[in-house]
Amino acid sequence: MQRKSKFLVLPIVVAIFLSIISVGSVSTSLKGREEYNATGKYLANQSPIVGSIGGEWEVLGLARSDLNIDKSYFEKYQNNVVNTLVEKNGVLSTAKYTEYSRVILSLTSIGSDVTNVGGYNLLTYLSDFNKVKRQGINGPIWALIALDSNNYEIPTNENPSNQTTRENLIEYIISKELSNGGWALTGNTPDPDITAMAITSLAKYYNSNEEVKKSVDSAITALTKMQNSSGEFSSFGTVNSESTSQVIVALCSLGINPDTDKRFIKNGKSPVDVLLSYYVGNGFSHTKGSNYNQMATEQCFYGLVAYYRLCNNKNFLYNMTDVYEKPYDPTVTEATTTKPVITKPTTTHKATTTNPTKTTKNTEVVYTTGSYNSVTENNTNPTYNNTNNYQPNDNSVNSMVNNNRDNSSDSSEETVAETTSNTESTTVIGTTTSTTESTTVTNNSNNENKTTNVITRSKDYKDVFINLIMIFVIGVLVVVLGTLIMMIKKKSDK
Repeated sequence: MQRKSKFLVLPIVVAIFLSIISVGSVSTSLKGREEYNATGKYLANQSPIVGSIGGEWEVLGLARSDLNIDKSYFEKYQNNVVNTLVEKNGVLSTAKYTEYSRVILSLTSIGSDVTNVGGYNLLTYLSDFNKVKRQGINGPIWALIALDSNNYEIPTNENPSNQTTRENLIEYIISKELSNGGWALTGNTPDPDITAMAITSLAKYYNSNEEVKKSVDSAITALTKMQNSSGEFSSFGTVNSESTSQVIVALCSLGINPDTDKRFIKNGKSPVDVLLSYYVGNGFSHTKGSNYNQMATEQCFYGLVAYYRLCNNKNFLYNMTDVYEKPYDPTVTEATTTKPVITKPTTTHKATTTNPTKTTKNTEVVYTTGSYNSVTENNTNPTYNNTNNYQPNDNSVNSMVNNNRDNSSDSSEETVAETTSNTESTTVIGTTTSTTESTTVTNNSNNENKTTNVITRSKDYKDVFINLIMIFVIGVLVVVLGTLIMMIKKKSDK
């Protein structure tokens, strides 16, 4: 009897040990976790503005991550959006309607009401299909992603013939696919960035629309051909990190694991491996051997966020219905997230014009959702240092490539090539800052005087629970195995 007890104690101890190890490694077992944490911490210590660099993509990535970000970071961003809209009379751009799509996505990620931002309904700007597609394929792609991010109802346009619908957005995107698969801003050679973005926009409809499925399947095949023997992707002749990130996001939108799918593993390297090879400490570079780049860092970070969300069975990066706990109509099976419950805004705004009027001049933000505590923040001027340490040799391709990557191309259906660098002036609470696509932003954490680490490792209790069940089952199997060994040994002793 004493010998039997000894045999039973050993497997039980082993099972308990495995359980302890498992609980501690739930959120750290995925590839690139150290780079992910360091990058998130660095970005969270910056002052977010309204813009394609240092703004919406940074905010969205942090909001959709599993890192605990200080709520003041998001409050500051929303204050900046409100003040920018008020100062510009609600007009972010008259040519690039991706400006509105981008802001809608970032505000949705933090649980804000996009139908009343400083008195403006941002969805209204996407209701005019002619204006949305004015800049070319980028416009419809990001309008569809933005509208589907929370299943938003498209406002009625004052001109019925220009009315945006999900159907005409989908039809337009599919119609622009190249005969050999994939999409491009111009020409007949598919580009990985635009192809990945188009796939992402259509992913929701993959299982319900045969034309979409045919188009996406062709594009996936095209992407595998665009990948080089080292597993990397290049845009306009330049191998870069951002293209790889866009491919990761696209694959995740379809439920395809970018780290294990054999079609995208070249010489033993997956897109995730390739992405991590650009890490330079606190962020990522645009090309191999170059320094930290802000745009690359933001895009690589949200690429990792998309990958981690897939691995943890959470809603896709741009499927933000979980933020409002609103039912989603997925065509790809997705599990619900364990993120804190958000109360959906009760106010409904249905605009009927493409020229929204300002209803209130509100330079202070009062949160109406449960994402962050109700806070009113005074008007402040964030500093944004445009110190450029981007290597000149990295910017050898024309500005159209960079426009492609920041999802805000100035291209039109007739002409997309530009001979000069696209520079746009972004107003942030009375301060005008010039931003270009080759700009690198330095960390402003010293100016913010942040003395505490705003990021702590998130505990996903659902994953812990599932993991414990698995370990328990393993423990039972170990006990059974130990018992069998004991019985065999007992017989042999006889």
